[in-house]
Amino acid sequence: MIKIIYLAAGNAIIYKYNNLITYNDFYIKRDLVCDMLQVDLSNYDILIATPPCNYFSRARGNCKPSAYAESTKHLLPTIIKKFKNTGKVFIVENVINKVKMKEIINGNSDIFYYEHGRHSYFTNIMINFKGIPQAFDFKFGGNFINKDSDRQGGKNVNDVLEHFIDFILLNKNLQQQLKANLK
Repeated sequence: MIKIIYLAAGNAIIYKYNNLITYNDFYIKRDLVCDMLQVDLSNYDILIATPPCNYFSRARGNCKPSAYAESTKHLLPTIIKKFKNTGKVFIVENVINKVKMKEIINGNSDIFYYEHGRHSYFTNIMINFKGIPQAFDFKFGGNFINKDSDRQGGKNVNDVLEHFIDFILLNKNLQQQLKANLK
């Protein structure tokens, strides 16, 4: 059976694959409540992470990053590196910030970077997200309009992650890679 880990999941649930996923978060009671960098990835086949975006988000405008943003800014590049080093298939989501993401992309020429909707995705497989609809979570003035989401981008991100898992499970070459990693 394929096992999936979802680090920094917050309240997210990928219903279609919920029975295959172990959810992790540092602040919210999930299957694993701990620092995502301390999680042993050896027992998992598919790796997913959605590290904090506060530092990378353009929503703060020209304001100085908060203490929390400063203290978590290392998580995105560090988790990408940790995932890469496993040799397993992975995807890491964050916000789009072309300036700050360029530094991460330039240091990782062996991964793919995608922007879809209002989110960026780092992965080690070539995949197409173009057909996945993205709903706007907020309209001008900050009014919440996506009732299927408990946070900005929640349903949109879950749809992309579900598509990612679908793609891996339907792709025979990736299945063989997963089996080889299990040995």
